[in-house]
Amino acid sequence: MASVLKSPLSVDRIVSDLSVFVDSSDLNSLRELWSYLEGKFFARLAPSHSNVVKKYEFGLYKFYLVDALRANRKEKISEFFEKMSSELNPYPEWKDWFLLTHLKNAEELPPFSTYTNKSYREAFFVSIRNFLNVIYHRTWAVSEVCPKNQYAVEIMDDFFSIAQPK
Repeated sequence: MASVLKSPLSVDRIVSDLSVFVDSSDLNSLRELWSYLEGKFFARLAPSHSNVVKKYEFGLYKFYLVDALRANRKEKISEFFEKMSSELNPYPEWKDWFLLTHLKNAEELPPFSTYTNKSYREAFFVSIRNFLNVIYHRTWAVSEVCPKNQYAVEIMDDFFSIAQPK
């Protein structure tokens, strides 16, 4: 996965990359990064947090769609629904979103208008940054960047830390 940022590995970099992938309508990179986060971080969370994780994932997808609509990238919206419809169909909150390209001035209609609001976008990305910071810094310690995956981290738990020679 090509990263646009050259900063050291950090939650800020991950959140920045998520934002860049949304803004550039890069669905493959967005899904690849999210899949990585699910495997390394979210899979280890208590089941009670799965709804929060899903809300962040869906929020990113909704920003993706609204940004693609505003940039007149209808082919990206079509691609999104071709790739994601089977995954999103079970969720009632996506019912209106499947109509996105068929509505006039969709960005002015609820629920789409929320995702055009700059303040909401900023609050969303601050929230996801805070969420990742808590997970990232409490559960894992950052390791050196692996050439194959710039987001790679080494898993460390309390027992591993205690067992290390002083």
